[in-house]
Amino acid sequence: MLQHAVRWLESSAGVRPDLIVTLQPTSPFRTGTEIDVTIQKVIETGADSAQTLSEASYHPYFMKTLDGDRTTALFPDGHKFVRRQDAPPVYQPSGAVYVTRYPTLMALGHILGKDNRGVVMDFESSVNIDTEWDFLLAELLVGMGRAPLPPGRR
Repeated sequence: MLQHAVRWLESSAGVRPDLIVTLQPTSPFRTGTEIDVTIQKVIETGADSAQTLSEASYHPYFMKTLDGDRTTALFPDGHKFVRRQDAPPVYQPSGAVYVTRYPTLMALGHILGKDNRGVVMDFESSVNIDTEWDFLLAELLVGMGRAPLPPGRR
């Protein structure tokens, strides 16, 4: 779909973008600053792509898989951390902003390149509405005045 949009831009307007910015509608609290910072990250580093991240809500060192009802640690070294606070921070995609260089998208068909950089966002800006629970969380943040919205959008 993104490749189609870029091809259309090239054929109808004669414009070939250096960078393609993907903004998913399910991330309503991202700000213009976060978009700008993610674009700048690709430009300054020369990376193939960049994406926004948020700190993971649950550390994968403590996750398990099931073989029947027997648990197996997802990461065998996870046992060396007793408390989540002692484990190194990990991040998950926030889904708010993706910036991709033209060759990465058009030649490889990928949004994220081999050299992908991360921009960490705060919890509130990272709300990604995929489920009814996510929507309820977004409503709560707006109601409490915690959502990063311009004054006219509250």
